[in-house]
Amino acid sequence: MIDEFVKEIKVLPFADSIDIYAQEKLCLKNNGNPIEDFDLLIGCAAKAAGLTVVTHNVKHFSHIEGINIEDWVK
Repeated sequence: MIDEFVKEIKVLPFADSIDIYAQEKLCLKNNGNPIEDFDLLIGCAAKAAGLTVVTHNVKHFSHIEGINIEDWVK
């Protein structure tokens, strides 16, 4: 059952988003809006792949420039 579920998961390579991650981390730090590294990694991986982040933490992720966000709780 778990094996079937895992087969359907697409793993995004970190290498595709490393440049975006570095730029966003510096920009957020300089603007005084740093976010946690794992959240930034999730956001940058989604941005690099042209995907949407589904989260209720819109305020937090919205600091990442150009990211697509949807709040399904709202």
